[in-house]
Amino acid sequence: MKRTYLRLGLLLGLSAMLTGCGKPGGDQGGGGFAVQAVVAPVQRETVQDQVRLVASLAARDMVDLASETDGIVASIPFTEGAAVTNGQILVLLDQDKTRARLEQAEARCELARSDHQRGQELLESDTISKQEFDRLEATRRDSEAALTLAKEELEDSLIRAPFDGVTGERLVSPGHYLTRGSPVTSVVRLAPLDAEFEGPERYLAHLQSGQAITLSTVAYPDKTFTGKVTFISPRVNTETRTVLIKAELPNEELLLRPGMYGQLDLILTERDDALVIPEASVRYEGPEASVVVMNADGVAEFRSVKVGLILPGRVVIEEGLTEGERVVVEGHQKLGPGMPIAISPDSARYGLSPEPMEPPPAP
Repeated sequence: MKRTYLRLGLLLGLSAMLTGCGKPGGDQGGGGFAVQAVVAPVQRETVQDQVRLVASLAARDMVDLASETDGIVASIPFTEGAAVTNGQILVLLDQDKTRARLEQAEARCELARSDHQRGQELLESDTISKQEFDRLEATRRDSEAALTLAKEELEDSLIRAPFDGVTGERLVSPGHYLTRGSPVTSVVRLAPLDAEFEGPERYLAHLQSGQAITLSTVAYPDKTFTGKVTFISPRVNTETRTVLIKAELPNEELLLRPGMYGQLDLILTERDDALVIPEASVRYEGPEASVVVMNADGVAEFRSVKVGLILPGRVVIEEGLTEGERVVVEGHQKLGPGMPIAISPDSARYGLSPEPMEPPPAP
């Protein structure tokens, strides 16, 4: 019987020893072994709330040039696809007939003005009647109008660029007979361009002129273009519930072309003092969000937070954290309140390194 009690006592003592060697630290922390976790600092950053939309590029100024008079093409002093300046001659029609008509109109106008001057003198001396003088004055005015028309016809034989831009395809050749309205070429202004896109109605309260945009295109996948909003339509499309928006792109390098499309990021708001942490740091239970903070004592502290703007891989914290605090990104499942935390080497990607270990005491 004594031997049985002895065996039972040994078993109970061994059980107590095994229980004492269980999970280090327990649920309440204490002086157990530290649990390694990936940790990141709470940082203050400039963040942008933006929405991605599809935009189409359009020229602010684009015109198809046509002849304003009948005539034969004498010369075409421009090159397809070349830059031209405002007023530059692109097509010249034969001017022999128009110059002859101009000289004829100038001669008739000069004679009519001379007759009108003599008639004025004769009227003052009562040599001619007022009716005769009125006829001379009407002749003068008619000849002056004819002269103006002849000058305009001569100018119409010169087809000029209406603004600085780039010419399109040449549609005529020397010797081609043009009638009024015959197309000759086009001129497009490439800088600046307009990026046109439809913004959802729900963003209307956040839209305003001057907002920044960035644009990326398949033609230049490694390059982004910046601009600003210049026009917001006063009407909402009742079918799509969107509003037409235009943004100006400087396009100083002339890389973009009208008709191209791209992915446009419209920056709705910008904050330069937002508290940001990695998105993986936040745990959700229904509408509630929380994080594990590695406090000043190096132990886990579970804390509720208010999440604001969600960015790619990051979140803005509105309440619950302060700049410089450290949050656990990976390793939540191994932690309990008050448990010691050891910074994992993987925390280096967030700018934190493991704390150096104290040397063992000297023997």
